[in-house]
Amino acid sequence: DLYCNAKFKKIPNIAYKQKREIRGKYYSVFLNELIQPDSFEVLKFKRGLKITSNILQNVKNVGNKVAQWLTWDSDNNLDKSGDYYLVPSESLIRRLCDCEDHSFINASIYEEIGIAWGFFNKNIGHAFNIFINENKLYILDTVGDIAEIIEYTPTCNYEIYFIITKKNTYELKSGIEFGEIAGWQ
Repeated sequence: DLYCNAKFKKIPNIAYKQKREIRGKYYSVFLNELIQPDSFEVLKFKRGLKITSNILQNVKNVGNKVAQWLTWDSDNNLDKSGDYYLVPSESLIRRLCDCEDHSFINASIYEEIGIAWGFFNKNIGHAFNIFINENKLYILDTVGDIAEIIEYTPTCNYEIYFIITKKNTYELKSGIEFGEIAGWQ
């Protein structure tokens, strides 16, 4: 958050409509609430992960474990309506999930990792993770078989529109939405 507060515009946390469901009733969620470091399944999954003072190595260890454990799967294969957000426990048990679900797990496992919403290759809507190392912004993508870690630059294949941390939301660019924003009623 210190890095993001210094570099990006902090905005109110964003809740998206109908991204979760209980017994046939859909409800809205803040993206931040899906970062769940104290979840039993997350804590169980973290066991055995070697965490050191080297952030880059820690992110690589987390990312590789997640990439090897999960298989990317479209939300179309869930018995749900449209784009659906799994909580980390559901993703870890199911082992099939899409990009934002990967991101929620990574951010839940290691507090130095945030979530980015944006694009890959300028035309594919994508969620991935970000982290700071030596005052540089890096991307962690775990939808493949191994974690991909690259330094974020204006010319890389990733565009960041929003950064989500456990407590805050930051806007880097405007003009994109990943679902309908919920309002207070």
